[in-house]
Amino acid sequence: MGDGKGLAPPAIVGNARALCQLVKKEPLHVSHTSPLHVVVPVALALFLGQAPQANWVGTWVLDADRSTFGAILFPGAPADISIVSQTLTITQTETQMVLSGDTVVSGTGRSYHDATTLRLDGAPTTVGPASLALRQVDRAAFEVVTQLTTTTHNVGEISRFAVSSDGMSLTETKTQTARAQVLEGADPTTAAVLKTSTSVLLFVKVAALHPEKP
Repeated sequence: MGDGKGLAPPAIVGNARALCQLVKKEPLHVSHTSPLHVVVPVALALFLGQAPQANWVGTWVLDADRSTFGAILFPGAPADISIVSQTLTITQTETQMVLSGDTVVSGTGRSYHDATTLRLDGAPTTVGPASLALRQVDRAAFEVVTQLTTTTHNVGEISRFAVSSDGMSLTETKTQTARAQVLEGADPTTAAVLKTSTSVLLFVKVAALHPEKP
């Protein structure tokens, strides 16, 4: 892993617009990517809202000092950029999940806002060279799978979000994998692995930072 607060693409997962910007060599805001896996009917039923509201719903603040950041394998990311702060909000309906947030990065000090909408049925969203899909792990965790495939890059990412048993912290484990190029039409996730990078981002629920007074 890298040191301190070196930037792994921020926690907003499945950010297709940002991925396309990276391919165009525009500044990195946020990112994520990869293929669709089958969701079993029982887990899907829980995920689609036929149960109490998922406990990852809410607003979360990144604890950068307790997070670890690996190297960025997506193309176009400045080497010296780092996260100053980040707020992540997760909402969910019966058919979709929305991850939105505001990230402040070093250098410019600017705050970047982004929002990503993902389908709960696992159907992928495709924008340009990026494919994004949501998959259920269990009642306390989900993953966003991203795949970026171009003529020069084959990079995938799996971001697993897991809520603590008390519901007050959210851990995102982000694993990026750079692979060899593949022929057109071939499965990019089966190519030889060239490099991997892992980041672990810890978020604290806003309610835990500002508890209600009795």
